[in-house]
Amino acid sequence: MKQYEESREHGFHALRHTCASVQLDARETIVAVSKWLGHSDPSITLKVYAHMMPQADGRGRTAMDAWFAGGSETISPDSPRLPDAA
Repeated sequence: MKQYEESREHGFHALRHTCASVQLDARETIVAVSKWLGHSDPSITLKVYAHMMPQADGRGRTAMDAWFAGGSETISPDSPRLPDAA
């Protein structure tokens, strides 16, 4: 008769990993997820879950373009493009 043996791939650890992955996919901050997981440093969380973080969709480039153009528009985190010039 086989005895039940816990593993990291099954059970609570898998649930924990799934929860963190879903939160990051929903664009929750790495700092918040790190605190929830009890990691001592967000860099630990980032090393494990970086592949689950969505692409920035060009938000950084858009913000820099607006800054260089001298615009005072606020760049929305949900919009990947610069606002249309008036």
